[in-house]
Amino acid sequence: MSKGDLTGKRVAVTGGARGIGAATARLSAERGAVLALGDTAQPQRVGR
Repeated sequence: MSKGDLTGKRVAVTGGARGIGAATARLSAERGAVLALGDTAQPQRVGR
């Protein structure tokens, strides 16, 4: 496993709908993590 590789890791992100939580979730997924997200807010649409 190289530095920054999260393959096979499980990540729980609270506040995953917006801001830092969403950015953390996105980056973790890009690096191979399995995610569990939680938030009370609706996800914010980002131009993708």
